Amino acid sequence: MLGRTDSRGRLLFLMIVFMFGSLALVARLAYWQIVDREQLTSEAVAQTTVTVATPSKRGDIYDRTGTIVLAMTVSRERLVASPAQLSPEQRRATVTEVARILGLDAAATLIMGDKLASGTKYVILAHDLDRTIADRFRAAVTSKRAFELSLEPEPERIYPQAGGAPGSTLAAHLIGFVNRDGQGQYGVEQSYQDQLGGVPRI
Repeated sequence: MLGRTDSRGRLLFLMIVFMFGSLALVARLAYWQIVDREQLTSEAVAQTTVTVATPSKRGDIYDRTGTIVLAMTVSRERLVASPAQLSPEQRRATVTEVARILGLDAAATLIMGDKLASGTKYVILAHDLDRTIADRFRAAVTSKRAFELSLEPEPERIYPQAGGAPGSTLAAHLIGFVNRDGQGQYGVEQSYQDQLGGVPRI
């Protein structure tokens, strides 16, 4: 008759091992959920989201009669990309296509290549694209000649009333202008920034 292979000591040892293992797992989970919660949450948000603030349409400026527009905002488009999603082959093809459509020289093409090799989730490649150029980029993406590109609306401030000198606008010093960030500089544009600028959309 074969002897018994189980023993109370071995069973007790295994129970102690499992108990300490369970306690270690529970302690680690508690650390993640209580002590390290904020850091893990912020890392998760950073990995899965991109925050983009889209300015509201800036208000128009009229003369005192309320009929002549002195400043208005028109919609243009900007070219953006997601470099983190590009494979090396897609990156090379996209750089070539962007350089061709925008007519970039060798130095500008190199800079564009660096932007698309940055590995970021979101990068702006070009501003103030007219409809013809924007349609060329749409066609390039549709036909798979370029990858991970998209077009976003971008407001541009214009001053339609011509001034007294060539290339100038009416009351330019009084009205001021708007910089790339949508902030009024000088004159009415700066003084009434809060009213004209509105609230950006996140």
